[in-house]
This record gives sequence, C-alpha cells and structure tokens, in this order.
Amino acid sequence: MKSDFVSVVSHELRTPLTTIKAFIELIIMRPAMSDQQKTKLMYTMNDETDRLTRLINNLLDLARIEAGTFVWRSDDVAIDKIIEHAAASMRPLLENKGLHLTTAFRAPLPACTGDRDRLIQVVTNILSNAIKFTPAGGIIHIAVRQEVEPMAQIVVEISDTGIGIPAQDLESIFEKFRRSAAGLTSAIEGTGLGLSIARQIIEHHGGKIWATSRHGQGSTFTFTLPIPGKEGPSAQTQ
Repeated sequence: MKSDFVSVVSHELRTPLTTIKAFIELIIMRPAMSDQQKTKLMYTMNDETDRLTRLINNLLDLARIEAGTFVWRSDDVAIDKIIEHAAASMRPLLENKGLHLTTAFRAPLPACTGDRDRLIQVVTNILSNAIKFTPAGGIIHIAVRQEVEPMAQIVVEISDTGIGIPAQDLESIFEKFRRSAAGLTSAIEGTGLGLSIARQIIEHHGGKIWATSRHGQGSTFTFTLPIPGKEGPSAQTQ
C-alpha cells in the first residue's frame, strides 16, 4: 500500500505541477503573447490547480476517516435534494462531454439521517467516474427508490453506458489507490481514492455500496442508506 501511495501521489502531483510551471514560464518568456493565448493557458492552469486541490482534499479526508478524527454531522437529509445538488455541480462536465443525465425518483422518499455534505461527496465521486469512463454522447442514469425488504432503506443506483469494468476488478476498485486494470482505462487520470472514500462514508452511515458491470457495456454503482425508525420487512411503504 505504501508503494502504491508513493507511486500514485507522486505521479498525480507531478503532472499538474509540471503543466502549471511550463505554462507560467511560457507566459514569462513571451511577453508579447496575445491576451487570448494567455487566457487559454490560465484556464488550463486553473483546471490543474483544481486537480491538485481535489487530490489533497481526498488524501486528508481519507486519513482523518481512518484515524477516527473526522468530524461527522448528523441531520435529516432528503436524498433527492442531495442528488440534485451533486448533479448540478457536475453539469458543466456533462455538457462539455456531450453526456445525457437522466433521473428517476420513485416517490415518496422518506428522509435519512446523515452528513449532507459527505453524501453529496459520494454521489459526486461516482458521477465523476461515470463521466470519465463514458464516451461522448453516452447516458448516465440515476434511479432512487425505497425498499422495505430485507430492511427499510433508500437505494440509489447510478448507471452509465461507459466502457465497463472487468469482473475481477469489481471489488478492488473500492480499495485505496486501486483502479480497474482494463487497458481502456490506463490513459484516464485518477488516484483511485474517490470510491474508497465513498465506501467509507456509506459504511459510516450504516449502508452498503457495490458495483455491477459488463466489460464494454457500462456499469452500475449502487449504495443504500437505512431509513431511521423503521424495522425490516414489516415496515409499510409510505
């Protein structure tokens, strides 16, 4: 794990820093550069800075969760609002890649108890992966329903029409610094931290998270959240 950490983090830090430094040097060395060219370089540097920030935040979150020092909030949360918020934040990426996002909420959906910001993080992390691995023009679909068996819970399914995940990788992708070994994913950047953090968050809330996929035919990530105050099969649908 230490070897994976050093390899992944050094690569993920080095790549954006190299780009930022090269573009800054280019601007310094070419004072006559047009404003249009400078603006384009500045946008790229801003994107790379955001990438560094995400990496550092993910590392800090994971370290705090595993050390037991992470501060969790506990409020009544509406899962449909959480998904709407996460989807809105990802919309520019969806539009840039020409992806279509659809949702289906099987109402009524009771409130859950949890940390709103961290649950948004879970949905955002899964959506981010779906966007990375779904070709332009593809579809990402979010379906939410309530179940009463085998226990009272909310079930969220996020499906895509992407490249899929080999069966042997479906468990390991939730481990730290692990990504699918499929050749098609090797050129796509990522630290392998997002899904590990998502699992930690969902399990803290008493739920489960897993993935199903057929390589080359898309993937579905599913997570559950218990509904407070309801017990198992005898609970009645609202």
